[in-house]
Amino acid sequence: MTYSSFTEFRNSILTYLKQEKEYYDKDIEASESLTDAQKIETGLLIDKADISSALPPFYILSVNENNTKLRAGDKVLLVSDVKKTEARIVENLEKTITVESSEELDSLKSYRIEVHEFALLDPLIQLTQKIEEGAIGSYWMEILANVKHPNSVGYKPIDVNSVKTIPPSLNEEQRQCIKQVLDRPTFCCLQGPPGTGKTDVLAVTANTYSSQGYNVLIISNTHQAVNNALNKIYSINRHLSVVKIGDKLKSDNLDNGITCAQTYNEYLTSKSKKKAKGRLKSHDIVGMTFQAAVINLGLRKNKFIPTIVLVDEAGQIPLSQGALLGAFGGNTIVLIGDDLQMPPIFHEKLIDNELSVSVFTYLCNLYPKFKHVLKVTYRMNEEITKMVSDKFYLPHGITLEASNFSAHRTLEIKSSCGDERIDKILNSSQSIHQIDVSNSSLWKDENTEEAEFISSLIKSAISNGLKSKQMAVITPYRKQVKKIRECVSKALSCKDDIPLIDTVERLQGQDVDLIIISMSITDKQYWEQQKQFVMNPNRLNVMLSRAKKKVIIVGRPTSVFLP
Repeated sequence: MTYSSFTEFRNSILTYLKQEKEYYDKDIEASESLTDAQKIETGLLIDKADISSALPPFYILSVNENNTKLRAGDKVLLVSDVKKTEARIVENLEKTITVESSEELDSLKSYRIEVHEFALLDPLIQLTQKIEEGAIGSYWMEILANVKHPNSVGYKPIDVNSVKTIPPSLNEEQRQCIKQVLDRPTFCCLQGPPGTGKTDVLAVTANTYSSQGYNVLIISNTHQAVNNALNKIYSINRHLSVVKIGDKLKSDNLDNGITCAQTYNEYLTSKSKKKAKGRLKSHDIVGMTFQAAVINLGLRKNKFIPTIVLVDEAGQIPLSQGALLGAFGGNTIVLIGDDLQMPPIFHEKLIDNELSVSVFTYLCNLYPKFKHVLKVTYRMNEEITKMVSDKFYLPHGITLEASNFSAHRTLEIKSSCGDERIDKILNSSQSIHQIDVSNSSLWKDENTEEAEFISSLIKSAISNGLKSKQMAVITPYRKQVKKIRECVSKALSCKDDIPLIDTVERLQGQDVDLIIISMSITDKQYWEQQKQFVMNPNRLNVMLSRAKKKVIIVGRPTSVFLP
């Protein structure tokens, strides 16, 4: 992609966003015309929810069929008779949903829970239109358009030898990355493959800049990623002024020492009060989602001016959104991520558009000298590291290495459950296993045989000392998630022992000792239709690389490639 000017690049981004909005608006309109059965199947509706417990404004609703992907803080409509009540999700489980409602709900009535989709592209379009040549954010777009070149050293670089915030525990490549960031370049891209300590680098960088008297902005696409980054930062220096801006329901896993402001205005008001009392810290570390930054820092008058913007999980941010990062006011933008893990999401009709690429990948290709790669993993043992390295990174010229800390990790369980297949797998020192348990060729996105085998596997592992938090089950399909949860729930006497069972998106940023993968598909025709989705290298990379000690792949040998 080549552009002759800032205006040409800006207009191409604007055209892309408008086209994307048009496609999503048509999808939303089409979803409104679906039958109730179709809405239930696609997770847009729960047709019957009964209040089982009430402590206003909180209500627990029992449901029969729940295909939704709702998370804490999401808004829904509760419909009873002709009345519609807006509520927020507190917790979404398979059979119960906890909501918060400002209006009192009637425990004698049944409710329909309606999920409404939103494109949320209008703020991006408005900000893109706002960025004129010479305005804040235009220089960043000129860098992306390649009509201006980035600087590797900026104004008043920080001398790495003068700071005391870089711990000796960091390895040499991590220290070199931080040193480059302290030079205050226009931007840099840090690729952090699984378990290589990219969040540690982010945290040390934020601590160093804040300790030097500079404001730091932390942004990512999801609240979970922002929360994880802020927790890591605060854990290395509890004297820092760390603030999360966002819904408190989406900040429930934050360290208690981190200030949580519901809105940007709440943060500014709190800051003004501290200033009036003479207790204002001039350098804050503020975290929020990318969408919140667009609204609070891009479209409004920005009273928080960061020196550095740290973008976590940057490989998931599309170029059309990443083009707006300069509007947030940072002199240095650090993109931290891995474009070989979860990819950004584009509308399917734009998938072949040349702008359908992550801002991380785009910049790495355009300015390779500004890219740094971490290669030593502290998560996976040697066997899993080699598999992940050979299959996903070596084709891109990157060889991963297991650190001494993780290389010799093993998971051996003295299982004697009576199923020779399970005993053989759990008692083995081998780290990677693949087993086919399906006798039928009719299974597609729901495989009962795999679900029952996995439930027996989990039961044996737990009965022999492995805790539920030390394992996770991943599958590509929501139907298989439900089937496995159902089988595991029946197999275990204590519901607290049920491990994480979900699609790969929910596992991003986490790691456990044991990963169990259910591929589900055995139908050849369906396999041909779904192969591109199931075998997406980025998704497989995330599935496999969350494991520290053992990976068990349940599925036909033809459906998964291994070394």
